[in-house]
Amino acid sequence: MKPQKQETFNPIVYMLCGLTGWGKSTYSRKLEAEQHIPRFSLDETYFALMGNKRPEHHDYEIEKQAEEQVIAEMKQLLANGQSLILDHGFWKKANRDKYRRLIQEDGGIPKLIYFKVPKQELIRRLAERNKIAEIGTHIISPELLDTFYERFEEPSGESEEVIE
Repeated sequence: MKPQKQETFNPIVYMLCGLTGWGKSTYSRKLEAEQHIPRFSLDETYFALMGNKRPEHHDYEIEKQAEEQVIAEMKQLLANGQSLILDHGFWKKANRDKYRRLIQEDGGIPKLIYFKVPKQELIRRLAERNKIAEIGTHIISPELLDTFYERFEEPSGESEEVIE
């Protein structure tokens, strides 16, 4: 009898894309619990490296270290055939493309999930979140939100799943 060919499994990397307050972390925690797969948050890694204190100014060197740590852990999981969630934001297309390449190089399948929220709803959500001001979250003023919108490159034609 001829041996049966064993099916291979390519791990999925859920790439959560959207601005601060769009629901990525809430969604990623739910997905983590349902799928029993690890999630990695660039913000949470950043704050852990900062000693879980809120800095006066964003530290781009710490952000770089956080990203390197997340990428190293992602690559290790993919090498072991494990799916995972990246709660990252992926504001820029070039960054999304970079991660897609890294994921595919390690045998993974990137799945871009784009959270699209109307600006007025986002302002309301951020006002509520800013009141709580937990460590591990950024305080976002309406003025800062405007700069975020200016810098954000909305996915289009990137095989994205849109959640409104």
